[in-house]
Amino acid sequence: MITPRNDRVLIRRIEEPEAKVGSIVVPDVARSKAIKGEVLAIGPGKWVEGTWWQRSELRDFGGKKDFVTFRWWEWIGGHRVPPEVHPGQIVLFSSKWNDLASTHYDDDKSALFDPLLHLIQEADILGITN
Repeated sequence: MITPRNDRVLIRRIEEPEAKVGSIVVPDVARSKAIKGEVLAIGPGKWVEGTWWQRSELRDFGGKKDFVTFRWWEWIGGHRVPPEVHPGQIVLFSSKWNDLASTHYDDDKSALFDPLLHLIQEADILGITN
């Protein structure tokens, strides 16, 4: 099993049958560009680097509160933004290519990975279905 890092999400694509209207088959181009899949694994979340912030102090001047001109710098440490999706959820996602499919590499035809697996960033998830 693949363990995603940072804000990556491992998804197994759900193949949907082609839509038919009477005897006409509606091609994929006419349907939504989103792909449906099940979340298999998630990373720990996106890492936000620490940074320096300029701070100022709020003081009371005879009933009127105002920021004083004295400012100092304060270090705000890095942190992780927890992912919003969880394993088992069905999501709609956008994927331009499938890096994990064996057909992605022309010189290596061995099926190392399932062609239905996608390893994407969480930002590529368009929505969560019920």
